[in-house]
Amino acid sequence: MRRVTLVHGFLGSPADWAEVLALLEPGISCDCVPLTDLGCASVDEAASRLAARLERHPCDLLVGYSMGGRIALELAATQPGLAPRLVLLGAGPGIDEPRPEQPRRTRGE
Repeated sequence: MRRVTLVHGFLGSPADWAEVLALLEPGISCDCVPLTDLGCASVDEAASRLAARLERHPCDLLVGYSMGGRIALELAATQPGLAPRLVLLGAGPGIDEPRPEQPRRTRGE
């Protein structure tokens, strides 16, 4: 049996995946992970908790949307064996630096 793990966005819930679940072919097992289970104090912490969950319930495909995608990306980068295939939707690695215009605003430009 193929297994898919789905992680929703920051303001979402597992219910956000309902339309996707309806389109999957029979025989695919899905785990819709609530972000509340991952503790979103940081992406690193959430990825660590997701890793523990995937060690207990391995998946063939990890799908993440927005914040869920950032968590999935962190997990894939740090523990690639737990995410053999990855789909990211509307996700990026995040922004480490302030936006370029922020210093100009501070200077009054």
